[in-house]
Amino acid sequence: MRRLKLLFTAFAFLAPVHAAQAQDFSGQWTCSYVSFDGASQNRIERSYTMVLYPNYSYELQGTHVSSLIGRYERFISRGEWRIGGTSENTPYVQAGGPAQFDSGRNEHFVFWGWIRGANVLASEYREGAYQNQTSCAR
Repeated sequence: MRRLKLLFTAFAFLAPVHAAQAQDFSGQWTCSYVSFDGASQNRIERSYTMVLYPNYSYELQGTHVSSLIGRYERFISRGEWRIGGTSENTPYVQAGGPAQFDSGRNEHFVFWGWIRGANVLASEYREGAYQNQTSCAR
């Protein structure tokens, strides 16, 4: 009986991940990202269109605005995406790869969004005076 209970508990924990993997998250997503650092008073806004391909690669293009230094630039990124396990008992989509900005600078692009439904990915993070929020829809 105890083994059966353990097996049921393990299955219940893994079920959301398998359900998320069964859904098709490939396709075009329209996303926005906003971060604010209270210590520096810098606000960063990004708007981009991200395409998740069935082969787990992605590409995106968008704009990046930094209020502190008055920077506005376009950027592109290509890399890989995946459906992750669970965070806060919710499966998530994660993407990452190199990003190139029209100013010539490069950085590593990272996307993390909890699956809020078949057409919504969202995340938020807060620590001290820093906070960010990402949302994507299709």
